Amino acid sequence: MKKFIEELKRRNVIKASLAYLVIAWIIVQVAQAVLPTFGAPDWVLKALIIGLAIGLPIWIIISWIYEITPEGIEKTAKESGSELVTQATNKRLNAFIIISLSIAVIVLTLNLTNVFSSNSDKKYSIAVLPFKDMSSEDTQWFCDGVTDNILNHLSPLKNLLVISRTSSDSYKGTDKRIPEIMKELDADYILEGSVTKHNNKVKIIVQLINTNDEHIWSKEYTDSFDDIFAVQQNVSKEIAKKLIKTLSPEEEKFIGEHLTDNKEAYQLYLNATALYEETGGTKETLERVIKMFQHAIDLDPNFTSAYAYLAGSYYGWGNKAKPFEEVEDKINDLLNKALEINPNTPAIYRIKGLIEWEEYNRIESAGEYFKKALKLNPNDPWSNYMYGQYFWDKPAPDVKNTLKYWRIAQRLEPLTKSFNRGLFNALIRNDKIEEAEELHHKTSFLYKSDINIYRESLINVFKNKDWMESIHLFEKELEKDPKNIFFIKQLALNYRDILIDRKKASQYVRLAYELDSINNTRSLIWDLVFNNKMKEVKLTFDETMYENYLWYDAYLNGTPDKAMEYFNKKEFDKPKNKILTFSKKGDIDSINELRAKHKISNVHMASVYANLKERDSMYHYMNSISKITDALSVNYKREFDPYRKEERYKAFLKKNYLPLTHWNE
Repeated sequence: MKKFIEELKRRNVIKASLAYLVIAWIIVQVAQAVLPTFGAPDWVLKALIIGLAIGLPIWIIISWIYEITPEGIEKTAKESGSELVTQATNKRLNAFIIISLSIAVIVLTLNLTNVFSSNSDKKYSIAVLPFKDMSSEDTQWFCDGVTDNILNHLSPLKNLLVISRTSSDSYKGTDKRIPEIMKELDADYILEGSVTKHNNKVKIIVQLINTNDEHIWSKEYTDSFDDIFAVQQNVSKEIAKKLIKTLSPEEEKFIGEHLTDNKEAYQLYLNATALYEETGGTKETLERVIKMFQHAIDLDPNFTSAYAYLAGSYYGWGNKAKPFEEVEDKINDLLNKALEINPNTPAIYRIKGLIEWEEYNRIESAGEYFKKALKLNPNDPWSNYMYGQYFWDKPAPDVKNTLKYWRIAQRLEPLTKSFNRGLFNALIRNDKIEEAEELHHKTSFLYKSDINIYRESLINVFKNKDWMESIHLFEKELEKDPKNIFFIKQLALNYRDILIDRKKASQYVRLAYELDSINNTRSLIWDLVFNNKMKEVKLTFDETMYENYLWYDAYLNGTPDKAMEYFNKKEFDKPKNKILTFSKKGDIDSINELRAKHKISNVHMASVYANLKERDSMYHYMNSISKITDALSVNYKREFDPYRKEERYKAFLKKNYLPLTHWNE
């Protein structure tokens, strides 16, 4: 054994192995810092580490066989030769190891100081929990005002993620301990407080807590209750300044100003925004909210945010109470008035961006408005989400930037389903499957069991790169619960979209209808229309829906002119249906006119060019899809039946983990 060790030393195997380990460590450290910047998937780093590990024994063998000499790399002599050669090799390896260790120290130092790491962009997050009302009389409205004012002062800070009130308010009256709340909200800090009013005095106690459940600081404020609005403003601003000095001292100058000096207007504003969030913006709610915002403006004609939110309420925030044409002038007048009073109001640009996008199809202009809104308030979750959606829906999707902004939106609103759903999809789309799985387990309590199983199916699909995983999972779940309509309908979709097995899909649709005819009428009718069985459509449905079925039947099985007849009715004026019909007619001018006015998805554009038999454009749009299920939306459509045997179509299937079937033979 001793002789073997001596031979290792003579051949410099030990020093060569040490040099290899140092260099490998440097490579891994640099890769950990650099790869996320380029959006590299998780497997790249894993593959690199595995490759380096495999390379070590190979390197040891090479260093046993060869050595570095003054004449270059030569085969090591079987017996000890020139002492000078051995010393020269030793010196070269020593120098190489010293240089490598120096580089390693530099890399380690840079990592620790966040200079060479993406962690330098880390933002600490804080949640302001609803202040507790400890008074004998009801002063919860005052507590809510203090909470909202603190959030308003903190929101403009660029280096601090301020979790929205929507998520924080869910813990009002909760028995959960602070560490549990922090874990659910993914918060680095919690600010909590209480308010006690006695006679004409008010006492406010606040404390800041970190992830270790340690109290960073606390303070008690006592003031007169004569001017309650001034008390709210003064206390919240002092708390905000203290937080900034503790967490982000360089940004004290960014403390936000209060929205209005009129306490009644402010209370109306708070009540209106809370009412909308609680109800989700139904038509009746919007009417009430509009009256409340208008009343707030009547009380304070310079209340900029009230103008902006009133404009948003008229628009409906995506759930329109009236056609846009009827309220367009009113909305623009309100937004222009808000701009005139205070052009630095973030909500103005968020609403403008939404309208530019949804109504005028000016996507790039919408992106600029969302960007402006975020510059003024980086802690607005909806502006972050919309900006991410802008990158997602661009003609050339930028899913890396989508992930960036949807991460922020989800951290600001960690208990909002739509933000969690968006982040989950963006993670999968960016091949970050392990992180998506971690998010799924962390937020599963937000969803019903059926939805959680659906998310698990997506994880399986993209982990194994095979959409058949979805069919396998739902078939197993259906065996456990044979009357689960969600599983039945999901299998109907899977057989239709993945395997193009329309007969099997129809069987599952009919089974779902037999179990629940009321909630599955629409699915059955669509299935009948899709399979050319209009004569069987004898069920009851509203006239507009019936027209939709008739159009689709005419589009698939009739003539373009017959399909065009259904566009004479105003309620059936759907751009996506029109553009498909125009493509059947070969009407390029009408297609271009519609595209200029309306947002048409890449899936629909691929269908349009499939009808036009323009393969290059069709495949361009097929390969530009962004949503993780868009490949399924393409695959099931009948417009693509003539192309399924083409090599480019097969390549599309392979890229999107879809199997080849008899359709592709």
